[in-house]
Amino acid sequence: MNRFGNLSAGLLWRYDSPQTFTYNADVSRSNISKSLNPGYRNPPTTVNLAFGPRGTGQYNATSLFDTSLQYSFPIVRVTPWVKFDVRNVFNKTTLLQYNTTVFADVNSPLDSFGYPTGFTKTSSAGVTTFGRPTATTNYVIPRQYLLYAGVRF
Repeated sequence: MNRFGNLSAGLLWRYDSPQTFTYNADVSRSNISKSLNPGYRNPPTTVNLAFGPRGTGQYNATSLFDTSLQYSFPIVRVTPWVKFDVRNVFNKTTLLQYNTTVFADVNSPLDSFGYPTGFTKTSSAGVTTFGRPTATTNYVIPRQYLLYAGVRF
């Protein structure tokens, strides 16, 4: 520490690995499945099919740079300080999560219960929502400027 205070700087690289999801779709119960009802009074009318192992799909990974500057200067027994941070320095806009809606492919082979074994990202009406953001929070937080002040004693 010198009599004019201390200046320190920092640089942080953050890597966030992608989260996973499972490709699944709700379909109407097949006749084979209905015939196997073990006696439920009101069996469900739909079932949820998972296509592939759990967690097969992956969202996007992201890497960001953050910087920090801190200045402190001693005054008798206390040390006031000021800190300035910039998060997401390069203002990346990586899409972290998105719509994962898929549809059972009626043209794919059927399993032993009469359910399709494949899926498509497009509905029978030709609508595709897969891969589209569902909220503004699906993206990396944009660049932030933060200013802090404090006293050490």
